[in-house]
Amino acid sequence: TRSCEVFLGTGNDGQFARLCEVLGKPEMATDPRFARMAERNVNRVEMKQELENLLAERDGEEVARSLMEKGVPAGPVLGVPEVLDHPHTAHREMVVQIGSYRGMGNPAKYSRTPFKPRTPPPGFGEHTKVVLQGLGYSNSEIDNMLAEGIVREAQRRDAAE
Repeated sequence: TRSCEVFLGTGNDGQFARLCEVLGKPEMATDPRFARMAERNVNRVEMKQELENLLAERDGEEVARSLMEKGVPAGPVLGVPEVLDHPHTAHREMVVQIGSYRGMGNPAKYSRTPFKPRTPPPGFGEHTKVVLQGLGYSNSEIDNMLAEGIVREAQRRDAAE
């Protein structure tokens, strides 16, 4: 869409027909290339192009809302910052804050074993040496790979920042 990417979950012929209706092209659902799931799979490239044309100038959140009202699973694709600030994320108590790290928590909520992260996730390359040692590389081989830029190593972020 013009405003954001949208997830479309049209998993059956009825949902596809409702998608076509919402997009103002109901005849697309009876087009022999797209009438059944098997034909849509075979003609995926053409279908994708048709849908992209129909969605190009539309507002993504509005389209997703209209589709959900018609029983078609859909939603705007959000980036991590948008997800972290979303009201539903707050309602589900999904935000994890550890020092300067802010990210997503576990969506599963267990009463007897609640998810309680104690450290932020590792930084890029943080465990390079440990992983390579576990694969059988010697310290000198690992040092050579680091020196040659074949692998990277990063220092751990301070969780107290």
